Amino acid sequence: MTAVPRFHTPRDPSRRSLGPKLGKLAAALGMPLMPWQQMAADVALEIDPATGRFAYKRVVITVPRQAGKTTMTLMLGLHRLLTTETGKIWYTAQTGQAARERFIGDLVPPATKLLGPAVTVKRGAGDTRMSFPAIGSQMRPHPPNDEYLHGEQSDLNLVDEPWAYTEIQGDALVQAFLPTQNTRPNAQTVYLSTMGTADSKWWHDIVDDARAGVAGTCICDWGLPEAGDPSDVEAVIAAHPAVGYTIDGDVIREAHAQMKPAEFARAYANIRTATRSAVFTAETLKRVITSDATMTAGSSVAIGAAVSWDRSRGVIAAAGYATDGTPVVEIIDARPGSGWMPARLQELDNAHAPLSVLVDGRSPASTVATDPAVEDVITIPESRAVAGGTGSFLDRISAGTIRLSWDAELAAAFDVLALRVVGDLGQMIDRKHSAGSVAHIEAAMLALTGLEQAPAPAPAPMIWSMNDA
Repeated sequence: MTAVPRFHTPRDPSRRSLGPKLGKLAAALGMPLMPWQQMAADVALEIDPATGRFAYKRVVITVPRQAGKTTMTLMLGLHRLLTTETGKIWYTAQTGQAARERFIGDLVPPATKLLGPAVTVKRGAGDTRMSFPAIGSQMRPHPPNDEYLHGEQSDLNLVDEPWAYTEIQGDALVQAFLPTQNTRPNAQTVYLSTMGTADSKWWHDIVDDARAGVAGTCICDWGLPEAGDPSDVEAVIAAHPAVGYTIDGDVIREAHAQMKPAEFARAYANIRTATRSAVFTAETLKRVITSDATMTAGSSVAIGAAVSWDRSRGVIAAAGYATDGTPVVEIIDARPGSGWMPARLQELDNAHAPLSVLVDGRSPASTVATDPAVEDVITIPESRAVAGGTGSFLDRISAGTIRLSWDAELAAAFDVLALRVVGDLGQMIDRKHSAGSVAHIEAAMLALTGLEQAPAPAPAPMIWSMNDA
């Protein structure tokens, strides 16, 4: 196994674990666990010696797509089905229909193939279940609400793809299954999912709590480090725990070529994103966002500055030219708040004498644009100039005729970027409806605008005399 977990609750060697037995069951059934699955099982099924019960009531498993999540779900369910007398195991997904379809389509067929007549299956619309009659245990799907489980009991609740749940759905689900566990001393809840989108706050809060070490919860978290570059497909491959076991790198390379960058980052890098779609494809951004972007020494530069919609972060960018005449944009400063920006812009103006320092006066950076300390430094562009600069910035990215120096926050901002049409001016950055801060993109756009729209240098003065006539 070459990949390493991003976050993982360590195995406590002072506790025995049922993880090895689950691994033996999987191997005996012809579905041996991959190393990441065994690591997860070993921690998730640790026994607290003081109580004789599972040490973790809540298990959080987040892995990239095609990592073997379905197999892990099946083996956790079968292990409990086969070892818990009169046990009740419940499985749910984001809708009742999805839960039933996945239960019947993904979990039942391999279970019946592996265990044959030892298990019985009912597929009725109102009564879908898989049972182990020898000890009276059963596993059933259910919709994610507080009605279906009323009056029931549960030993294990398996929650599939919780990234797709809204906060209302997630809270309703918890209210559904917590009462069912009250009389089951060894009850557990296991969440299995990739990371989510802007709508996945409920799931991301669960992950963040687990990473922070909240009591009674363990986490098994695999994927690209969240500061990494999800457009670097080889890094994504290296971080995927199933590569070399059930998939190879070409599968991920093909997905990278076909998917939009935000969805690829979520699905295969297992990085939370702030939107479901993106303005530019991964391949387009890969051509222009690069660590090799370098301005020519002595190149004229322009500076752009922007502030995020919630005013939590200020960003300054610079634009100049490479040796071949291609514009190069670089993020040169980004910090919390905006109070630091006037002094920093004055410092940059003194040090580099830029062609211009652009700040949009009709934006959250208006307090910077109107600060008396930099009134002789700042240029506030007209709306038409901003629209023209935005169009040029977007066109250059699409055509690959610009270089953006690699910056993790700048790259991530393209995942959340939204555009709006303003009258006959064309497209402009939509700060309000972008699903996160786009200040890095706005600062970069303004820097490019200042570079491209700078007035031509005045001609050298000429002295005429009558003798020249």
